[in-house]
Amino acid sequence: MEEKTRKTLTSIFSFLLGVAFTLDGIVKLVGVTSPFVIIPGADFPLWLTYVISLFELVGGIMLLIEDIRFYGGALTVLSTVVGIVYGLGAVDYLTLVMPILFFIGSWMVALSSMPEGINRIACSMPLFRMTHACKVSHHHTG
Repeated sequence: MEEKTRKTLTSIFSFLLGVAFTLDGIVKLVGVTSPFVIIPGADFPLWLTYVISLFELVGGIMLLIEDIRFYGGALTVLSTVVGIVYGLGAVDYLTLVMPILFFIGSWMVALSSMPEGINRIACSMPLFRMTHACKVSHHHTG
């Protein structure tokens, strides 16, 4: 995939995820909906629902800003992982479908927006090299 196409797709996907996470965080924090609707049937402590909601709000806003998009992706990955782990106790596992999809989306955006310094460190790890097309620069001396 061309770099320009990848950047365009990442921007569109980041915008959609950013708006979704931001609105979801706002709705839970201002009390329009109960914070317990994160995953119906899951046993979330009240304080954790507010932390997850705050991470969603801040991470969603960060996804909208290109220079810090990676960190927004990392925050939203963290919030969805916590939701999924606590959601494993839910009565209906179908309630985990949306958090898993949001996790995958956040992970993809974070990988696509990785700053060069972090990318270099990650690409030095064999397991990571298998999951992410590491940027390799070839310098020709002549």
